[in-house]
Amino acid sequence: MLGSIFGLMSLLTGIMAGSGKNMMPAFAACIIAWVLVYLWLFSLRLVVSADSLSYTSLFRGRRTFKFSEIKRVSVECGIRECSDRFKPFVRLVVAPTDRLEDPIYANLKVFSRRDLQLLFGALRDAFNRIDRPDVVRGL
Repeated sequence: MLGSIFGLMSLLTGIMAGSGKNMMPAFAACIIAWVLVYLWLFSLRLVVSADSLSYTSLFRGRRTFKFSEIKRVSVECGIRECSDRFKPFVRLVVAPTDRLEDPIYANLKVFSRRDLQLLFGALRDAFNRIDRPDVVRGL
């Protein structure tokens, strides 16, 4: 969605830039925003391996927790606290057992429904294998 918005803006400012040089900065800004949106989208990764869960994003890098280090996995929506304004609106929350580490807040809006079903199934299977189904009870 964001890519198509910036793509349309780039197209329109490109047409206008062709008629006058004063639109070149706006055209460049639209192209840069378009590229950044696609970089951000392509950097998002959620990987469930045999013994861990990893989340990679453009701005926070890669964060990995072993299944034994995870206290709770849940889906949250909306703004419950003031600090939630800076988190993804629909997010997967991976809370570690170590209270000193920050939880992972994975943006779920960018993944398809099918991908989310596969992710939730893989998480349930992984925690059932290690006899900790209570960790993913809310999925």
